[in-house]
Amino acid sequence: MGSYLSYTYPESIEGRDSTDSTWSQILANAPTDIARIILEFAAQNDRATAASISLVSREVNAWITPILYRTVEFRKCAEIDRAEQGYPSLRYTRTLILLDTEQYLENGLYTFRVPDPELLLNHCPDLSELHISENTVRGTHDYTLFKQLRRLIVHGRTFLRPGEFVFLPLYPSLTHLAFIHDIPRNFTKDAGKAFPNLTHFACSYRVHGANSETPTLETSDMLAHQLGLLLDNVFRIPSLRVVIIVVQDFAQKQPAGSSISDEMREVHIRRLLRRVPQRNDGKVASFYLTSEENKQHHDMPDPELWDVSSKRSFWRRAEEIVRLNSI
Repeated sequence: MGSYLSYTYPESIEGRDSTDSTWSQILANAPTDIARIILEFAAQNDRATAASISLVSREVNAWITPILYRTVEFRKCAEIDRAEQGYPSLRYTRTLILLDTEQYLENGLYTFRVPDPELLLNHCPDLSELHISENTVRGTHDYTLFKQLRRLIVHGRTFLRPGEFVFLPLYPSLTHLAFIHDIPRNFTKDAGKAFPNLTHFACSYRVHGANSETPTLETSDMLAHQLGLLLDNVFRIPSLRVVIIVVQDFAQKQPAGSSISDEMREVHIRRLLRRVPQRNDGKVASFYLTSEENKQHHDMPDPELWDVSSKRSFWRRAEEIVRLNSI
């Protein structure tokens, strides 16, 4: 399983009066290696239990804390405030997910809160992966401060923010860029200058039969045209090695209880991408999801699909496809 852990940071665990005595007994009598496995499993699957276990001893806390804080979600303004002020465990954070907070009034407009990158940098200097949405995309130009930032994952309908990706700053450290809900519009014409070290790019091609799923006013052919324009820009990046297109047809059905064959997936991909000139390029790997699979991953909730360390991830599978294409 991948190392991607999606947790909000625990409430302060200092000052708790007691711990779970059963866990204390188990860990006290278990060999060190077994105890570490128990702790790591708990940290990945049960945040509350892991926080409780971390109070067993300082040594146990030292094992668990880096795992527990490896990935942090901000979903409330109070969480952003606390992060900007800084807390010690934030230094372990490598992946940050900026979810939509409650809206607040700013300059007469309701907006979503995003953290101040300069303040965040002081407490989270080794951030390597950032997830943003169409509502938290503000500040993209400032995240270049994070010199270790390797992966930027954009969730949501970016066509609602058509101007955000026109003039992008230099991201010298970025190697992976993904738009996992749609095709970004008006993408920078200077992609090679903005992303000089980008090796992996991904976007989602979403249709409902003959029409675009997002936005719904376009036909699938119009969407294919947009994808072709985007890939024209992306292929200008000299370091580019892998391009992922996640093809999602929300109308395509399959018999109940049956699974679609690889051959049929290939047929659907060719049909839907027939107007995309770059579809047969050796760097391109396309993945097809049926309507049933889209019900499971309508908004790509499974974080392992975008975890570079997971064998299940689109990144890892696409690398293998591109490798085979080059033989």
